[in-house]
Amino acid sequence: MHSTIKVALIGQPNCGKSTFFNQLVGYRAQTSNFPGTTVEFLKAEVTYGDSKFEIIDLPGIYSLLGEEPAEKVTLKYILNNEIDVIVNVVDSSVLSRSLELTVEIASLRIPMILVLNMLDEAEKKGIKIDTEALKQRLGVEVIKTIAVQGKGVDQVVKSLKNARIPTNLLSVPFDDEVEKELKKVVEKIRIKHPEISEETSRILAIADLEGQLGIVSEGELIELKKIFMRSLGEKSPWLIMHHEKHKIAMELFEESAQIVHKEMGKSIDYVLDSVLMTPFFGPILALIILLLTFFIVQRIGTYLGPLLAAPFEFLNQQLKNLNSTGLSPVLLQSILDGLRSGVEIVFPYFIPFIFFISILEDIGYLPRLAFLLDHFLHSIGLHGKSVVPLILGLGCNVPAVFSSRIIESERERITTAFLIPLVPCSARLSIIFALSTLFLGPWFSFFLLVLDIFVIAILAKLISVFFKSELTDFILEIPPYRVPTLKSLSGKVWFKLKDFIGFALPVIIAGSIVLSLLQYFNIDAIINNALSIFTEGILELKSELGVVLIFGILRKELALIMASEALHTPVQMLNSVLSTGQIAKFVVFITFYTPCLSTILALWKETGIKWTLLQIFLSLTVATLLALLTGILFSL
Repeated sequence: MHSTIKVALIGQPNCGKSTFFNQLVGYRAQTSNFPGTTVEFLKAEVTYGDSKFEIIDLPGIYSLLGEEPAEKVTLKYILNNEIDVIVNVVDSSVLSRSLELTVEIASLRIPMILVLNMLDEAEKKGIKIDTEALKQRLGVEVIKTIAVQGKGVDQVVKSLKNARIPTNLLSVPFDDEVEKELKKVVEKIRIKHPEISEETSRILAIADLEGQLGIVSEGELIELKKIFMRSLGEKSPWLIMHHEKHKIAMELFEESAQIVHKEMGKSIDYVLDSVLMTPFFGPILALIILLLTFFIVQRIGTYLGPLLAAPFEFLNQQLKNLNSTGLSPVLLQSILDGLRSGVEIVFPYFIPFIFFISILEDIGYLPRLAFLLDHFLHSIGLHGKSVVPLILGLGCNVPAVFSSRIIESERERITTAFLIPLVPCSARLSIIFALSTLFLGPWFSFFLLVLDIFVIAILAKLISVFFKSELTDFILEIPPYRVPTLKSLSGKVWFKLKDFIGFALPVIIAGSIVLSLLQYFNIDAIINNALSIFTEGILELKSELGVVLIFGILRKELALIMASEALHTPVQMLNSVLSTGQIAKFVVFITFYTPCLSTILALWKETGIKWTLLQIFLSLTVATLLALLTGILFSL
């Protein structure tokens, strides 16, 4: 092995792999994209005793041989990188299904450890697992864990250096003619990938008969298909291999697991789902849950705001006491204002919002929300899978746009990516919560979110009318309810907050400095005059806000912060220079207008320049119309 042992975590979605990863490395991981893709993976380097490990958390997949982007890039990563150990994390409560991926991984002939995670949930179902039986069949170490509690994780770490190559169980024999041709292709694959075993190359050749893996050349595929047709008729060799894999997984399960039937009442999952997932009560309760979340976030924000502002009040007063003149105090003041605005305005709402969304995620409610919204989304021309990117958009639009790749249909994928910039990200939510709490009342923020859903629904329906294609099926795995741990929740909040501190906060401070320089040299007046026909003439806002709208495209957090600085008024006193109607128009416009620069670039990458320009034009038009309508309503 290398001096640094390279460990790849592989598992199916919802197997607890990410929780296991966080138990191993904490929240010190780096997020990266596979080269040339938008599929993410996490990587971290850790030291245990005298051993160094590089641990890669690969995306959750159901198969190494599938067509999904995550499945393709995972296989490609394994084939093109030297991995010392594969840790296959499986959900013990659905062991028979989980072992299908294990059978595939075993065929790679890479040292492996099988981790039977979620043992507590398996025991609740009456499933007793004989690890020795699995160990004998697979030839590798099998370790029981409960990752959410940290149980068994240390044992996995201790076993990494002694991981063994698993027994290859997946073997599909064909007649002599087919085997002869397969051998030729296998030899060519091994020339390209000498590190791959003969058994693995053979499985890849069969799996690649439709060209989906891109390993076998087009000419070889045509020849192989002809030979398979002569030998098997209409039978698909890939399907034969899939059935064999399923059969082996079932055999492993039957040999190693025993289901103990015991008298028991209805499970808590059943009782909760019988209420939360019903067509009538489900949507009502979902609305109540989201409503409570937003109101609690606002309430917490009102208490946190003054607490976080106190140190900056002191520093601000000290700076004024210096009585300095020239550019230096201007720059110092701009740095302090930028830092203060980022901490005082964003943190009070950003932190509790991420915390409560993490609770809903860890409990297992977000997939249920996706299920509840599936019928509604289909009615407006979207896919049930659109729920995931749209919900992700509440955190940040950029990864949400990239995650739209999970949708197979081109029309549904483009439509979802197109609509995501209209979802208020955490930056815009901070502005909405802050100004609503101070001047507009908590109901205004909820009204704005409902309006946002209404706008997205109308635009989705319009796109489905002009951009037609057949809707695809929606398959969603509903995880069991789980009790979130404080460690997991605090880790997720810190992970998101760290991103904000490392990326957004410096941009906010830099924006504050630039705006101060523009004001110092009177350049902001030129920009404001150029935009005054729009800000004053159409929106009927202060002309000083023209430059603010430009900065808002860089980062949405900057809009409120720069507005305070451009108007030379603390955020808490904006109502002294703007009427309530103007504040409402400003909030509505910021919510819907042109997405931030990062989102524009992500949208360009995913949908192309035509759809990106259309989205910018449409969002600007919608924002203007809704802002004008808001002004009319507040003037009544």
